[in-house]
Amino acid sequence: MITNRPTRSILLLLMLTILVFMVNVFFGSVNIPVKEVIMSLTGQEVEQESWNYIIQNYRLPKAVTAVLVGSGLGVSGLLMQTLFRNPLAGPFVLGISSGASLGVATLVMGSALMGGVLGGLGDSKWGIII
Repeated sequence: MITNRPTRSILLLLMLTILVFMVNVFFGSVNIPVKEVIMSLTGQEVEQESWNYIIQNYRLPKAVTAVLVGSGLGVSGLLMQTLFRNPLAGPFVLGISSGASLGVATLVMGSALMGGVLGGLGDSKWGIII
């Protein structure tokens, strides 16, 4: 039996993560029987091909992405707290949040500008030369 408290907590959190992952795959806006979801995940033939498409192309990638992003955010928070030796360190310490906002604003504003520039080049003689 596992008597170490941190090990028990980690195993409990791991089981909870797996449970939430499975709930995320099994349930959605389209009601698909759990048996059909399991058949789709194991590669067997399902009753309706649209169910297989929904599971393989929407639900499964969404669940995997959620687990990976959550893990990445947790690790990045741990690294930041370790780097600054401060358990309360957050993304505002180095200006990461401000830099991310600047990057998004630049992308949004710059993509519209670049679309106009490239469109203008395509209509001109220079667009043909380039």
